[in-house]
Amino acid sequence: MAGAAPGGLQVGDQLGHLEYVIDAAALSAYRRLVGEPARYPNLAADDCRALLSHRCGSAPLTTVWQRFHFLRPPVLGRRVQVGGWLRELRARSGWPWLRVAAFAVDEIGTEILRSEAAFIVGRPDAGPLSGGSVRLPAASDAGSLADGLVGDCFALGRLALPDDGAGLADYRRLGRSLAGVAAADDANGLAGMIAGWLEGRISGHFGDDFWWGGQLSAAYRGAVAPGDVLSGAAVVIGCDADACGVLTRRIVISVSNQSHARVATGEAVVKVPSPRLL
Repeated sequence: MAGAAPGGLQVGDQLGHLEYVIDAAALSAYRRLVGEPARYPNLAADDCRALLSHRCGSAPLTTVWQRFHFLRPPVLGRRVQVGGWLRELRARSGWPWLRVAAFAVDEIGTEILRSEAAFIVGRPDAGPLSGGSVRLPAASDAGSLADGLVGDCFALGRLALPDDGAGLADYRRLGRSLAGVAAADDANGLAGMIAGWLEGRISGHFGDDFWWGGQLSAAYRGAVAPGDVLSGAAVVIGCDADACGVLTRRIVISVSNQSHARVATGEAVVKVPSPRLL
């Protein structure tokens, strides 16, 4: 399987469609699992991975990175419709590496979320899956956001990943109930929860300015384990104003486990005030 994509996939192939409803119960469960004030249970549905699993069945996957463009929060009770396709296929150390893109709209055609994700088909040898050259803060270095100017750091708090008990089952059940697909086995099976937690923590600082037009990416440097306790920190590396006075803040993110090993890095872009993308 190392030499070809599962199911004979080729670049440009459509991966099918998903439909689900985000209701008050789903939002409440999502917030309980990843923390207030998160508002995008789509991340629990893990659209890109669910579409790939829907097309390819039980092929083992390792999530390398995820990228999201939040266009507007889902309206509770409206049906969400998701489509996606394979954007890139290449080999990485002999393993197929797939990049999937997806978009989610509600039943009246309002776009909710655009997402991309990269997966390795299989379980490559242990070691960093991704990296970057940006110097990131340690969680202990972060203080408050202050004015949100270049160099300002802020803590993202802590996330206790569920163990193999009820918490982990609840998270998997939520994703399955939304996407309608039993996701394929994933060496980074809790990646979606980390992304959801980051969505909640960044939006805790920026609110509507992040929910309407914000962007978030997360790269996973290695697998996390059930029961790990993660902490995060962020630093503003850019703050540019346009002619209308809109500030574009660029933020880098670092996530470490209880052993102070970095398990994920990320970036966020927030426009203040953001356009309300309808």
